Amino acid sequence: MLNYSNSSNSKYFYRLVALWSFCEAFAGGILHLTKIPFAGLLVSTLSVFCIILIASTCGASNILKATVIVIVIKFLLSPYSPPTAYIAVLFQGLCGRLFLWNKKFISAGAVMLGIFALVESALQRLLVLMLLYENSFWKALDVYLNKLLGNKYEYNISLTLAVIYLIIHAVAGAGAGYYGYYIFKKTEEWKNDKSLIPAMLPATEILPKKRKKKKFKLFFLYPFLIMIILAAVYSYGSEKFLESEFILKIVIRFILVIAIYLLIIKPMVMYFIKKKIASAEKSNSAEIQKALKIIPEIKSIFLAAKEQSASLSGIKRLKQILKIILVNVLRN
Repeated sequence: MLNYSNSSNSKYFYRLVALWSFCEAFAGGILHLTKIPFAGLLVSTLSVFCIILIASTCGASNILKATVIVIVIKFLLSPYSPPTAYIAVLFQGLCGRLFLWNKKFISAGAVMLGIFALVESALQRLLVLMLLYENSFWKALDVYLNKLLGNKYEYNISLTLAVIYLIIHAVAGAGAGYYGYYIFKKTEEWKNDKSLIPAMLPATEILPKKRKKKKFKLFFLYPFLIMIILAAVYSYGSEKFLESEFILKIVIRFILVIAIYLLIIKPMVMYFIKKKIASAEKSNSAEIQKALKIIPEIKSIFLAAKEQSASLSGIKRLKQILKIILVNVLRN
């Protein structure tokens, strides 16, 4: 059962859930069109904002309900998302409920939520690389980078780069959490700025994403990049690691891991996820329909924000887009 402090928060709840759902299913593509870098990182950041706003506006007790609805809508609108995408949403919701339970400490909780959400996203990517290429590839990479940099001793540069990658996501997450709390405090002030309420485009129906031929890219892009790296390593005289058996081992391992994932692991995991989603959809059908009806309006707000901020670029444009979206989503 949903728990609101007043009736107006019910409206905000469904609008924020619709915004979160739209971010998960479509925001990446729209942000890519704005030519803003790190679109994937920004989608995770937008999700963090939505969770913080749900906790601040409607109460942290509603975060898990919102998470369930978002997962179901994500599946309905983007049915070919990988299992890890649903795990990420669930993890974000659980972290939101854990860290934002007390409004007295919501600023600190928002920072913790941002750190955990973005670091989890980074860890997923690193785990995939570890499973695909094992240790031998990273050893060869270390040899190449050490020789390239003229290091006398062999340093574990690949591990250093991985740690730096995680630190960048942790810092970005802390910034996202802090800014999410700042947004909540500033939204009421922004509502008085008439320039942030653009003429909305007509709301259009949101259809499920068509299946894209990503498997071809996934199956051939990584080996191609690996071959370039291996060729570079070989040219630098790392014959020790680059015997033909070594190269063959990496390619065969990659093909086997992808085949096992696509033919066995993914179907099994998705079968389980689909069963859980079907059950959640049945028990939350009314709430899901309310959020779904708002999503076309959310799309119009995104597109209007994109058009109105066209004269800006970089961080300034991103801030303007966020202001326009949130003022219009949380308007009275």
